Order: sequence, then C-alpha cells, then structure tokens
Amino acid sequence: MVRAAVALGSNLGDRAAHLDFAISRLRLLLSNVLASSYYETAPVGVGGPQPPFPAAPRTLDLDLVLYGDAILDEPGLAVPHPRFRDRRFVLQPLAAIAPHLRDPVTGKTMKELLDRLAVIPGDR
Repeated sequence: MVRAAVALGSNLGDRAAHLDFAISRLRLLLSNVLASSYYETAPVGVGGPQPPFPAAPRTLDLDLVLYGDAILDEPGLAVPHPRFRDRRFVLQPLAAIAPHLRDPVTGKTMKELLDRLAVIPGDR
C-alpha cells in the first residue's frame, strides 16, 4: 500500500460542503482515508481581494502533495508538490494527521517542515 497526501481547498460557496463531498468521494476510491480538521488561511500569491484560500477562486481544489517515496518531475506532474514545503495551509493539516510522514526529497517530517515556517498573520 502506498501512502499519498492530497491537499484539498475551497474558497467559494459552501466551502465545508465542497470539502465534505471531496472527502466522501475519495473514501469511495481509496482505503484508509484520513482527513484533518478544516483550516482557513489567508490567500497566498494572488492579486486583488478574494475569499480566504490561495490561488484563484474555486469551489474545490485538490493537489497531490506526496505519493509514497516517489519523486517525479514530468510535464503536468511534479511529486512531491513543488511548493508544499513553504505552504502552511498544506503542512498544518498534514502535520495534524501524519506528523511523522517524511518528505522524500528533504527527509524531514511534516512536523519538522511545519515548525520551520514563520507564523503568518491571518492564519487560523
């Protein structure tokens, strides 16, 4: 069995319902799905005001963060996700459910990666 980490996000409409839907569908496809509590973060790297969540407005976003010890860099697919180590909104929920899971590139645990990030105002 390969452990994978998928980051979910939403910033439009009934965000909790969108996330609940995604988790329920993942549980139909995958075994042993763990989900963290929901976290709200300020937008990162975007222009102009928008609801809390990074990138562009969307009802649902799924990013493959880790897939076992795989390290891939192909057109349209990079695993581990190339920016997850700098994103509290990915590391905080991941460290909550899998603190000892290791990044195959750096060898650091999710907790170690999270602990090295500075606290960002507006993150909850």
